[in-house]
Amino acid sequence: MTSPDRPAVVLALNSGSSSLKFGLYRVDSSHLEALVSGEADFTGDGKGQFRADDAQGAHLVRETASLTDQRDAIVRVGRLLADTGMPEPTPPNAAPSNSWTTHPEVARTPNPENSETPAQQGFHALHAT
Repeated sequence: MTSPDRPAVVLALNSGSSSLKFGLYRVDSSHLEALVSGEADFTGDGKGQFRADDAQGAHLVRETASLTDQRDAIVRVGRLLADTGMPEPTPPNAAPSNSWTTHPEVARTPNPENSETPAQQGFHALHAT
């Protein structure tokens, strides 16, 4: 993790067959702070819903979006976090940096539904937006 005097930033993703729930948290040895949370619902026909709230529960985004799958949802979450100036997640055993990156372990983990890694699905598209 990070040093005791420097909190880590953790992005939690919970992906189902038709939704992706997410939360961004600042964590240290004795404190957990929610920064943003939300959900992307996708139906496969491009008529998805995207919602996000800040730490106080105020709506950041409520929109109908062209979300057809997990990849679209992850890209939309990344764009939200970048657009709102949220800190990027802290890689294990590293200090925070200034740009969004894909942690190598995440990039190598295949999706059980189609056996593709996030990189193969275009997860790196976060950097192209």
